[in-house]
Amino acid sequence: APAISAPSNQPVVNNQAAPAQAPSAGASNFVGKWSAARSASEAFAMQLNTDGSFVLVFVKDGKQSKSSGKFTLGGNQLVLTTSDGGKFTGQVANLTAKSFEFTPVGGKASKLTFQRAS
Repeated sequence: APAISAPSNQPVVNNQAAPAQAPSAGASNFVGKWSAARSASEAFAMQLNTDGSFVLVFVKDGKQSKSSGKFTLGGNQLVLTTSDGGKFTGQVANLTAKSFEFTPVGGKASKLTFQRAS
């Protein structure tokens, strides 16, 4: 008897769903080094990597703090989840090859314009 096989027009189960930690396709536009200044004494430097990891350095009044973790991009929302459990979420607008605007969700922080550093 011939071997029984599924008809070739049957849909194949899609097991290619991206893992939740991986940045979306649009995130490739974000990969690289970025910097933003809120004032003369307050600035940010951020590196977003192709594997979905990030490093964020914040300087205020000469004091530096550094955090790292994973980032995700969904629609126009960028979420940085730090390795110690912190989370920074913001709306992204006016993305170009050289800059984007990041407006933190909640809180009273003002919009930042990040410029591509590399």
